[in-house]
Amino acid sequence: SMSEERFRVDRKKLEAMLQAAAEGKGRSGEDFFQKIMEETNTQIAWPSKLKIGAKSKKDPHIKVSGKKEDVKEAKEMIMSVLDTKS
Repeated sequence: SMSEERFRVDRKKLEAMLQAAAEGKGRSGEDFFQKIMEETNTQIAWPSKLKIGAKSKKDPHIKVSGKKEDVKEAKEMIMSVLDTKS
């Protein structure tokens, strides 16, 4: 069965990933999420237009859709890098 999950990720960590990519020092958010989509066969909606250093302190939402097990796996992969708690 198809399933969809929305969850928050750490804004600073996502900004840091986008920042590093902009400076040519890391993989872009595009690459990061694309790789997870391919590996888990899911669709991921993420805030690719996130403004780095914006005043907002709100943690952005990610939305993952696919088969239930795949969504769970994708979420774990995303959270291992962008978890708000760690």
